[in-house]
Formats: sequence, structure tokens, C-alpha cells
Amino acid sequence: MKKAFTLVELLIVIAVVGVLMAVLLPNAFKSVEKAKVAKLESDMATLKTAALVYYSDTGRFPPDKAFSNGVGQDPGFVTNVAHDPNWDGPYLDRWQENTPFGGKYTWAYACSPQFAAKYPGAYAGYSWSDDDGKLEVWCGSALWDSPAGSLKLPQSAIEKIDRDVDGEVNGNKGYFQYVKYSSKECWTMMLYKKYY
Repeated sequence: MKKAFTLVELLIVIAVVGVLMAVLLPNAFKSVEKAKVAKLESDMATLKTAALVYYSDTGRFPPDKAFSNGVGQDPGFVTNVAHDPNWDGPYLDRWQENTPFGGKYTWAYACSPQFAAKYPGAYAGYSWSDDDGKLEVWCGSALWDSPAGSLKLPQSAIEKIDRDVDGEVNGNKGYFQYVKYSSKECWTMMLYKKYY
């Protein structure tokens, strides 16, 4: 005669499996979020290096894509979109369009209108001050909520990135900042900023 499991034994096994899942699943989700944060920070570091080498070759940063309807497009790291004779790229193997959290990467280079002649390629309609003061010019990579609602950046990820970049969770200070434009949201990793 074949020995079968009793109902009590089956219930115990189901309970043990349930407890294990309750303990392990949250950690698995945290690991996924940590991997996304690490990928995002790595992408941003790669863009920073590419931008500095681009600047070293050409004497300026790549032209703006964030404010000029070019969200998600290569600003000149892969191809010479500005037709600059000093361009010695490509500075990236390929443009990383999508962020690990959804949405798009884009390149933002903006200045206040009174400084437009000083910063070729910068979007010259930008007037914004962060908690450090009134910005004359800034550039960096941005994580755009494009299309609206696509960028799903959990608060815990925002705080982790902010802490990693700025050393503290400080919102609208430092180099990792949050900006809201009408219906869209943007998290920006500033590479360079100058005040007036």
C-alpha cells in the first residue's frame, strides 16, 4: 500500500512555503530596484564622461535636446549633429534612449535668456533658480516622463540616487534635482551649473 500525505502535513508544507515567500519576495523586489538604480547611475556616469570629453574636443557642450523637442534623441555623442569640425567622436557606442524606470533619457543644456550668446547650443528660454541660487547655465542628463506617466521612479529610488550623487537627500539642491513642467516630470542629473 502506498503511503500518502495527510491533510495536516500538506497544510504545514503550504504554510512553510507561504512564510518563505513572504520573507523572500520583498527582498527580490528590492534587488530589482537596486539593480535599476545602479544601471541609472552607471548610465549617468557614462553620459558625464562623454560630455566632458565632448567639451574637451569642441570647447562646448552638446546642443540641448530637452527643450527643443528632442527628448530621447542623441545630442551629438554618437553622431556629429552640430557639424562641429572639432568633434572627434563618437563619445558613446550608442545613445541609451530608455531609462531603467521607463521614460526617456535626454540631454538638457539651458541658460537664462540674457546669457544666450555666451552658450552656443543652449536653450535660451530657461529661467529657474534652485535652492543654491539663480542659475545662469546648466547642463546634464535628464530623465523625462515622456510620454507623461511613463517614468515610474519610486520615492525610495529617488532618495537612493540623491544620496549617492549629493551625499544626502536634499531634493532641489545639489546635482540631482526634481523639476515638474506642467504635466510632465523630470529628474535631472546636473553635470555643470553656474550662477549669476
